[in-house]
Amino acid sequence: MFDLKKISFFKELSREQEEKIAALLQKIEVEAGVPFIKEGEFGTEMFILISGRVKVVKQMLKPEVAEKIPFLQETEKVLAVLEGKDFPVLGEVALVDSDKRSATIYTLTPCVFLKLSQKNFFHLIQSEPELGLKIVLNIAKNLAFRLRKANDDVIKLTTALALVLHKKNNLKEEV
Repeated sequence: MFDLKKISFFKELSREQEEKIAALLQKIEVEAGVPFIKEGEFGTEMFILISGRVKVVKQMLKPEVAEKIPFLQETEKVLAVLEGKDFPVLGEVALVDSDKRSATIYTLTPCVFLKLSQKNFFHLIQSEPELGLKIVLNIAKNLAFRLRKANDDVIKLTTALALVLHKKNNLKEEV
């Protein structure tokens, strides 16, 4: 059995709780160069990368907008490159809602993931509420971290835009 204590979501679990989670996880092997999770598709699983490397890619424009800008060369941005040695958790939002994926995950090398389905997660919450709560709290902590980072990024982007617009207006005034 894989040592789940290596994964931040499961560090605080007892041996018994770890065994219950392990019974719900499915090991998935994926070849290199595959869009493993696709932005915009509906998903109901969370994945933990335990081996290999992936990149997280986000569309910068909605497709209907991008197609109206023919000179645009790139419409997506690489947000991160993640490695299995860090055991990143991907798609955890899908455990609590069945909405569209917010990014695409491409495998850069052959990868091994552990998959937890929403169905198994809901079963766990019903049968083991204390254990389910621990995982929900870890999901909330992870999402809070990402929200804070997104807020920081928005501030940086709006500040940069304000500086560019200010400089542009100053140049117009000088002419």
